[in-house]
Amino acid sequence: RCPLLLQQEVCSFLAWSVMAYYLGTKYWYRSQALVSFVMPVVFILTLAGLLLPSSESVPFALRLGQRPTLLFLHIALFLFAYGAFIITFLAGLMYIIQERSLKQKRFGSLWFKLPSLDTCDDMSYKSVGIGFVLLTLGIVTGIVSSRHIDGLYWHGDPSEFLALATWCVYLFMVHCRLTAGWRGRRAALLSIAGFVMTLVSLEIGRASCRE
Repeated sequence: RCPLLLQQEVCSFLAWSVMAYYLGTKYWYRSQALVSFVMPVVFILTLAGLLLPSSESVPFALRLGQRPTLLFLHIALFLFAYGAFIITFLAGLMYIIQERSLKQKRFGSLWFKLPSLDTCDDMSYKSVGIGFVLLTLGIVTGIVSSRHIDGLYWHGDPSEFLALATWCVYLFMVHCRLTAGWRGRRAALLSIAGFVMTLVSLEIGRASCRE
């Protein structure tokens, strides 16, 4: 089967997706500082994948005797979306750090390696756009997969509500960027708020996959 259902598999796959986004971002923007922010995230995810307790139970979708191809696609799209949102969060974090250093006129060694404010903002915008499209596709495939597994499009469980709430946060972020011209600090703060929703949604979704 596709290794995307157990908690160790989710953490490992997410670490790989973040690393893939990092390589693409590094090639596009030539940023030297991004690795200082990405590698701790990848290390934590990889370590979690190694140390989290293994589960001997068969995931619910497989116990039904189905061939959950759409379920695997749904989870993969979600994890790739979350990887993009992590890059969005890190770009917003770099923006906040650099802006604060400029205001306080305190420039450490890391500041000189940070990309410009415009680059951080553009990096955040492009990654949130990719993540939002993937998240939308993930929600659609999740609804269709749920219908194939047990005949229901919507179960009303916390993971579904949190996924929808996360989608709304990033929809608001994209909408404000395109229509109201929200950039810079406000966009960076929104990316941090969206990342918090992503963490909660990932944890609840991971718990649901174990049931």
